[in-house]
Amino acid sequence: MSTALRRHCPEVQFHVPEGGFFLWAELSEGIGGHRLLERAVQSGVAFVHGDLFSASDGESRFVRLCFVSHPPDIIRAGIRALGEALRQTVGVRGTRREAMSSGPII
Repeated sequence: MSTALRRHCPEVQFHVPEGGFFLWAELSEGIGGHRLLERAVQSGVAFVHGDLFSASDGESRFVRLCFVSHPPDIIRAGIRALGEALRQTVGVRGTRREAMSSGPII
C-alpha cells in the first residue's frame, strides 16, 4: 500500500505503520476526507475519514486505509483509483483506471 501511495498519491503524507491493520494518511490542505470519499466511492473505493476518530469539530484531512482486508493486487488497484479520485477532487483530470471487479477497499 505504501508503495502504491507514493506512486499514485504523491501529495498524500503518511508514515508506514510497524503493525496493525490501518495506515493513516493526511490529505493536502483544503482537501477534506468527505469530498474525497464521495469521489472515491464513485470510483469503487471506500475508506474511513478521520472525523469519526476525532473529538474536534470540523472536517478532518486524515483518512484511514485498511491494508489487511484485500490482496496486494486489489490494494494497488484501489490506491490507483484513490489517486484518480484525489486528482478529480482538486480539479485535475486523472487518467482512466481499470475497473475493479472485487468491490471497494475499506
